[in-house]
Amino acid sequence: MISPETRAQIRRYFYAEHWKVGTIAGELDVHPDTVRNAIESERFKSMQPLRASVVDREFPVSVHEMSG
Repeated sequence: MISPETRAQIRRYFYAEHWKVGTIAGELDVHPDTVRNAIESERFKSMQPLRASVVDREFPVSVHEMSG
């Protein structure tokens, strides 16, 4: 478990300073997985694709009707 201050520092390095995970881990002497957990990188990996909307089904028809 890391302190709230360390978590804030990790997030600042990653999001504001654009440091890489390994660089942050080395600087703060923590494991790279700790850094990944602090920046919540798993939230960016979507396992399920976004579902299609009603507009997606109608769009090809609209484009075809407009061109011809």
